Amino acid sequence: MSRSGSGGHLASTFTDLMTSLMVIFILLFVANLNNAAGARRQIQKSLLAELRSELGQAGMDVSSIREDPKDPYAIVIILPDSSLFDRGQWQLRPSGERVLQTLVPRVSRVLCAPAKRKRVESLVVEGHTDATFVTGLEGTEQARDFNMVLSQKRSIDVVRASLAPLEGERRGCIRSLMSASGRGQEELLPEEEADSERQRRVVLKIRVKEDVAQELAAGGNGDGRR
Repeated sequence: MSRSGSGGHLASTFTDLMTSLMVIFILLFVANLNNAAGARRQIQKSLLAELRSELGQAGMDVSSIREDPKDPYAIVIILPDSSLFDRGQWQLRPSGERVLQTLVPRVSRVLCAPAKRKRVESLVVEGHTDATFVTGLEGTEQARDFNMVLSQKRSIDVVRASLAPLEGERRGCIRSLMSASGRGQEELLPEEEADSERQRRVVLKIRVKEDVAQELAAGGNGDGRR
């Protein structure tokens, strides 16, 4: 075989080797992503089961505690605003305060347990309104603005009341996770009428950390150790 022929054969072999290595790398990368996604889902399902158990014992309808249809790694706890607020008002009713004083310590018991705390990314309080509250302004920008401000004030008051019954490490844990977000009428439930009572709700959205799930998939135990 000529030198040029030998060189061409070596070049072809090298190219084939590099192609094979690249394919193996891609397959391993995809497998790692799938493992991480699977681990993250396992964490989410474990949190969901524990939250349903805790809040179910407090008398809450567990169907209101479910996976977020918009986020495969999140859990939502849905509270109708009729159990918390008077219509068009942002300050919690005394009965609403009592609802949170019952539920939030139980939520904190799950999220702030040593095995779970480092696996939770956030706890967002979302306020939602219907689209038709302001009489005479239905469908206008003024009504939309009113509902946005109302929902933001409500979410902030829920955060305030949620922290009130907590102390020590539990309070610090929930405070570090919790934030308020007013959604107004921007995320109406598509299966409901715009003025439906079900549109008026407060949602506690709990999201699982991505990096911890990847660590678990790689063989860690979720607390930084191997």
